[in-house]
Amino acid sequence: MLYSQGRERVEEMKTCQISRKDLLEAIRRELHQTELENVEEIYMERSGELSVIKKNAANRPDGYNKFPIELICMVK
Repeated sequence: MLYSQGRERVEEMKTCQISRKDLLEAIRRELHQTELENVEEIYMERSGELSVIKKNAANRPDGYNKFPIELICMVK
């Protein structure tokens, strides 16, 4: 896991040789956003791809409930 609970997991990112720019690229491609605000988690898969999981709307402070947690992308 490279990102969770609003935090980059720096040691795991170093191990996988992934930078913040790589995380943001995956988000731009799939969410068409430039920030991590709607991201719950980002994983490095065995294939080397990044999986981005969108944040669950039920956990948002404004109570917005349009989408569940779902797999958004697998970017190589």
